[in-house]
Amino acid sequence: MNIDSLKANYTVKKMIEELRSISRPQQAQYRFELDVDIRKTRTRPLFQGFGKSIYEVEWINRKGPPIILLKIDGAKANREASFYVQLSCHPSIVRTFGLVQCNPGSVMLLQECAPHGDLSELL
Repeated sequence: MNIDSLKANYTVKKMIEELRSISRPQQAQYRFELDVDIRKTRTRPLFQGFGKSIYEVEWINRKGPPIILLKIDGAKANREASFYVQLSCHPSIVRTFGLVQCNPGSVMLLQECAPHGDLSELL
């Protein structure tokens, strides 16, 4: 055994772990359910493009900050969603409240609404 074979084994192990985490059922990770905790205020998205849709939503049974629903489609949806969740604790980044239960192949995130639009609009 040499250092090159160890590096290859480590790389394969990391790839397998990543695939397992992506394919693992996320049922236990859902914090919100559409039409139970939140509801869409419009049927059409506020924004739609390149595998993402943003919907205006509102809380059903609680008072809270203005929120939006970010729907991400595609093979890397779980990975992208995990970045949003990890970055959520930073004070200068839009807060992600959690996952919303949806159909397989998509990920829906509940996020705070940026009331002044996106950064490019402000600049």
